[in-house]
Amino acid sequence: MSTWYRGGKDGRLRRLVLLLFALEAGRVFCIYHPELQSIQFDEVVNGEKHALVHWYAPFCGHCREFKPEFELLGKTFEDSSNVVIVRINGRKYRGLSKRYKVNGYPTVMWFEKGKRTTEFSDEIEDVSHLTTARALASFIKSRTGVNVALPKSQTNIISLNEKRFEEVVLNEAVDVLVCLFPREGGNHKKTRELLSKLADLYADEDYVTIASVQCTKNESVCETRGVRSSPVLLWFGRESKSKPEIYVGLLNIKFLTSYVNKKSGSDISEAGHIVEGGGLVEEYNDLVERFLDGTEASREEILNEMRELRGQFKSRKKLNSEYYVRIAENMLKTGEDFLSSEVARSGRELVFSELSSAEVKDLRRYSNVLNEFRRVAKEDKDDL
Repeated sequence: MSTWYRGGKDGRLRRLVLLLFALEAGRVFCIYHPELQSIQFDEVVNGEKHALVHWYAPFCGHCREFKPEFELLGKTFEDSSNVVIVRINGRKYRGLSKRYKVNGYPTVMWFEKGKRTTEFSDEIEDVSHLTTARALASFIKSRTGVNVALPKSQTNIISLNEKRFEEVVLNEAVDVLVCLFPREGGNHKKTRELLSKLADLYADEDYVTIASVQCTKNESVCETRGVRSSPVLLWFGRESKSKPEIYVGLLNIKFLTSYVNKKSGSDISEAGHIVEGGGLVEEYNDLVERFLDGTEASREEILNEMRELRGQFKSRKKLNSEYYVRIAENMLKTGEDFLSSEVARSGRELVFSELSSAEVKDLRRYSNVLNEFRRVAKEDKDDL
């Protein structure tokens, strides 16, 4: 780690000098603050940049487990000019924690650029359910467009112990598929490899978590869930946390991806691509037809219906809903030619741009929705 971040009196003095110099220049030069002081908070998280803040406590075991992921994220964003990454001791600075209603650790909050606030408000987004650098980087990209290349981790499976089990699987913001490996019956190498591949496929899906528990070290988790000599796969859906479902299908990647897609609303193929029709939301079919048939005045009303429908969904379905709203908004602004020009533009971007796997998936979903608008518009013309 750079000497600017080392501890001790000299390290603190260097950090303070660097901060004062940057503020004097009218911008924060140090984008990653691994140990922010309370007196610095309002100057750093000031609304001039997006800010991701990790509140931790020294006694918190989950915080210690999360620290390497957050450090990786922070170092990756060190050169960013638009995003500030902050880690702060909430236990030490209790007054600041109280201002922002931090009730547990770790807590991760997102402060939107241009929305300065000196206390907790609805404009601050709690993203504590995102527990990996990759998930947080994907979230930041969705809010800012800033894309970074994270070093590939050895596995995307979240390993759970007794203390962390309920925190992860009962998180109502995500769907969780957890595999409980028994104390006996071999090392289940094939099942572990299958689970690892499945976790890699869904690594870009922030609202799907693939986890594992080793029963040898966590007996209490497994004893009440019927684990004997074979691994048990349990699905903890967002809306059915109290009644997990036992997966009884075949243990191969085709059946597992189909199962996870059906349960979560995701659209990942066993090859890691988007399934045919990925991004499309059936509930918008009638709205698209009405929008394309409507006058400018009626289109405004139908666009509001699209926005209302978007608010009824969660996770992937809500993200896909954004494409419908965005396309309708742009058609109202620029007219009918938007569809053909945007289809051409997105096609060029897929071919010629250097995109991450998550960006490719999102662009293909968006393209599928664009083409659905074009298909319906063409049918309307043919009927005239």
